[in-house]
Amino acid sequence: MVDEKGRVNQNALKMRITDNYLDTLTKIYKEVKIVGLPSSAKGGSSSSDPLSAENIATALALFKHVTGKDLGTQELNAGDIH
Repeated sequence: MVDEKGRVNQNALKMRITDNYLDTLTKIYKEVKIVGLPSSAKGGSSSSDPLSAENIATALALFKHVTGKDLGTQELNAGDIH
């Protein structure tokens, strides 16, 4: 990252930081599963009630997509919820 004249190669530094960031992010994603529900669009049919049928269906679909578990055929264990 530093050349023979002592100058920092900015591109090499950015690449190193990016590599470290991506490695760390990969480790985090292996350990954590977070599902964020999108907020309802103004004027849309979505309810702002977090327990509305639409929001629950969205949460279940995202859960299945993230975990690969179908709650219709498998039981939900406490370890599945983080």
